Amino acid sequence: SAANGSAANGSPANGTLGPIGTECGMRYFVLAAVLVVMVGGYTAYWFTLATATEEGIATWQEAARSDGVVLRHRGVAVGGYPFRLEVTLESPSLSFEEAGGTTTLSTDEAFAVAQPWQPDHILARSIGPLRIDWRPPAGAPAAAAEANEAEASLRIGADGRIDRGAIDLHAIRGESAAGAFSAA
Repeated sequence: SAANGSAANGSPANGTLGPIGTECGMRYFVLAAVLVVMVGGYTAYWFTLATATEEGIATWQEAARSDGVVLRHRGVAVGGYPFRLEVTLESPSLSFEEAGGTTTLSTDEAFAVAQPWQPDHILARSIGPLRIDWRPPAGAPAAAAEANEAEASLRIGADGRIDRGAIDLHAIRGESAAGAFSAA
């Protein structure tokens, strides 16, 4: 009532915002609570995705060996919270062993990034030159090349395999049995 200093609707008579228990204060409290739940839920999603990514690399690494593909590295770091999922491999090398020989790609560091809301599209690049070595079966000549920069865009399918991709190599130079070569 107006006699005790409050308006008929229960808010203070002087027009200031009342305590949390009033209608206006409760709206702000509910809004804040919804925001906290949303940020907490997204944070849990991001860290779940980051953990699954790190475990997925290790799982893929073991499974690929049966296909003659060997990934070696000195360490994996996952970061980028909150807007990106970033993976860095320290001193990675990727070898493909086939009857025609072994091809090895290596660099000082590999960096890949995906958006948490689109983890099937990966952008990757080498930090430092990308070295490509081809070692044929015994007796055949080997070949080696190096690109100053290497970038890739990959789309991963539901089965975990690459559906499509593009690779961009800059300033390639190398040597094979046919001699030295280079391309811009």
